[in-house]
Amino acid sequence: MKKALFTALLALLLPVALTAQSGQRVHFGAEWGMSQTLGVYHHFNFLESTIGYRVDDRGWDYSGSINAYVSGKLSVDLGERLNLSAIGGYYGVAESRRLIPLMLQAEWYPRGNENNGLFLFAGGGYVLGKFTNTNHSWAIRPGAGYRIALGSSDFLDVVLSLRCMHDKPRVWDRDEHIYVSRHNTLRNNVWYYALSLGVALSF
Repeated sequence: MKKALFTALLALLLPVALTAQSGQRVHFGAEWGMSQTLGVYHHFNFLESTIGYRVDDRGWDYSGSINAYVSGKLSVDLGERLNLSAIGGYYGVAESRRLIPLMLQAEWYPRGNENNGLFLFAGGGYVLGKFTNTNHSWAIRPGAGYRIALGSSDFLDVVLSLRCMHDKPRVWDRDEHIYVSRHNTLRNNVWYYALSLGVALSF
């Protein structure tokens, strides 16, 4: 787990560091907010522990939940309208389920990245957490926001985004009332789709 985290951080921060060395402007920031789950799709395939027959279970759950998230950001200006950011955070995605995304995110500011106005962004990358039969998963996050310049190099952003996070949790056997072992788990895919609203500060 520690090795995977270290490798992912290096992969995310290397392009930012290289660009910063060329004289580009670097910003630090933090974002926090809430997300409303829109739907959860699962596909489980496993071997039942007693007889050993295969169970295939898939479907949607629309009983949405509200979760909080917080993240830190290191970004660099690639021009007057484009930024590249490395993001790491701590996201709630379901009851008693927390994941750690490490993403690269591109941000486009039509009116310039130092001015008030709307902007668009899209990001994606690895997700770290407690998974079954894997060490990491992935996430994507497109969205839009409104930037308010606070003076100097300080900015307040209000952001609205769609978020898809792929999870591979332990599988609960509803008939046996036990968790399926790692060895008997053939497929344990879960996709969380959520709408997030947050506030970010950068300087």
